[in-house]
Amino acid sequence: MRPYLSWSQLKCFEDSPKEYIERYVYGKQLSNKYIEFGKQVAQAMEHREEQHDPAIEILKTHFKDFPSREHKITATVSGVKILSIMDGFDEAKLHIGEYKTGKSWDKSRVEQDGQLTFYAMAVHAKYKKLPKRITLYWAETIEDGDQMALTGRVEAFETSRSIKDVKAMADRVGFRWKQIQALIKNELKKV
Repeated sequence: MRPYLSWSQLKCFEDSPKEYIERYVYGKQLSNKYIEFGKQVAQAMEHREEQHDPAIEILKTHFKDFPSREHKITATVSGVKILSIMDGFDEAKLHIGEYKTGKSWDKSRVEQDGQLTFYAMAVHAKYKKLPKRITLYWAETIEDGDQMALTGRVEAFETSRSIKDVKAMADRVGFRWKQIQALIKNELKKV
């Protein structure tokens, strides 16, 4: 059990309390071709040396390289310790960067994305200011059976979050944390 709440935990709990218990109480690892592909792309981006894959070279050109990668922010929101790990962050400019592969992203989806709101909440909790910029960088992928590949198409979507969005997320975090604690308590009674 973790003494904090991350976006992944929140989303997992909201999607399936049973899966939350399996992953965050009993330690079941989640893995699928989408997660593994995303990890491969992240590793290639992290090392930044020349790749033999032209699609990765395109990503390195179009995905901004932030001063801080895998940037962690811990804070307390609504009485709950939270942990955010952003793909990229520029502390001086309060600029959040998130890299995505896979499913189709568009402006509407980015505007409604809870993960970006969670990260904005973390920035606000730590710096007492809203992020000045939030950018989601998306690299389109295609599937062929078990294989996945980048197409070379890359888009960057700018978005923002209001104080109202951040407060609503903070309320959601507080409410869900209480539900998670009750779920865990019930689960541990069974053991």
